[in-house]
Amino acid sequence: MAPSFRYLIGGAEEEVVPGSPLWESPLPMDRHHFQDGGKSVPAPIDFTHGDYFTAARRFLEEDGYSLLSKALTPEPIQDISDIEICLMKHGECYHPARIAVVGNGRRRFFVLNVAVSETGQGIMDTEVLALARLGAVPGPSYIPGIYGRGGVSADSGRVVRMFLGEWFDGYHEFHLSSRDGGGLCVWGKNDHSFHLSREAAYLVYHQAAKILTRYYNPGSTRHISHWHHAAGDFVVRFKENRVDVRLITVRQYGPMLRMEEKNGSPVNRREQALAALLLFLIGLSVRMRLDRLDGIGDVAWADDTAVVATWTGFLEGLSENCFPAPFLTDPVEQFKEYLAACSPGDLLDLSETLAPALTVGPAEKTVIKTQLASHMETLLDTIRNIGFS
Repeated sequence: MAPSFRYLIGGAEEEVVPGSPLWESPLPMDRHHFQDGGKSVPAPIDFTHGDYFTAARRFLEEDGYSLLSKALTPEPIQDISDIEICLMKHGECYHPARIAVVGNGRRRFFVLNVAVSETGQGIMDTEVLALARLGAVPGPSYIPGIYGRGGVSADSGRVVRMFLGEWFDGYHEFHLSSRDGGGLCVWGKNDHSFHLSREAAYLVYHQAAKILTRYYNPGSTRHISHWHHAAGDFVVRFKENRVDVRLITVRQYGPMLRMEEKNGSPVNRREQALAALLLFLIGLSVRMRLDRLDGIGDVAWADDTAVVATWTGFLEGLSENCFPAPFLTDPVEQFKEYLAACSPGDLLDLSETLAPALTVGPAEKTVIKTQLASHMETLLDTIRNIGFS
């Protein structure tokens, strides 16, 4: 017997049924639709919530549920009774759904990223390839696994693209908040949000910096870019006194600089790699502080805790980095020597050159320009006080 499908909206308990007002209503194109309490007008696009749910169902049903079968390996659920499609949020690129597969008293979760807009569809191929590339990196993985991708036609005739991936169950978004005294706030289940202590916020930022550094390739300067706390790209889980952070999206993974590989001496290649690593650190330290208040508000700038955590996370990620770079035999020690030869003025000049090239919006650039000098002073003080241990 074919499983029954249920359609839900994240944070709401009522099922969305065909023919209901919500089923027939247009799908908002991003989360800013709700910034004014849902009063803003959705983007003028012929695509409803019903189109979304029926397209997602068709994708999952294709070839006899072949992708779900692949995703359920090696722990298949026999006699699947229900499949729940829960629309979680409206992102700039995707409208992700949590897929719950239910049967025999068991429940398994997956993510279905749905690209409706041209922007999202253009990014999807790049992201799937990046996730596959980074998923092959030896050691623990901090990004979702991918089970398959494809495209289907909605009832409106619009073709939407999707990919099915790993769902990080029990993990939640976090954002700087303007409520309850401010600080870093985790968006808990069913709107049960909670604020983090300074120590817990440090651990979250530390792990985020570690993850990004671990996936940085010092030989090619390939790195994860276009990430942003405001988009909820990182998620966190608190379990048994442990803090675990994951990165749920990799929109782009490419070189930061064009490295001179041909006819370059080992000394020159080492200098290039160390210079690029310094640029990566500065960019990482700046971006780690950027957010939007409560995810959708004004640009927010994290306190110095994020700087300290970025430095220690960077060092841990660099020590665990497994990308081969023969000219960097001991990257932490070599970077220490390289940084010692740079004056504070050199580093400030470098940051001022880098800042305009960061992939952030105009409002973020304005905040960066205002904060950059004091930020670099804090970063340098942090490096001096903590060192490379």
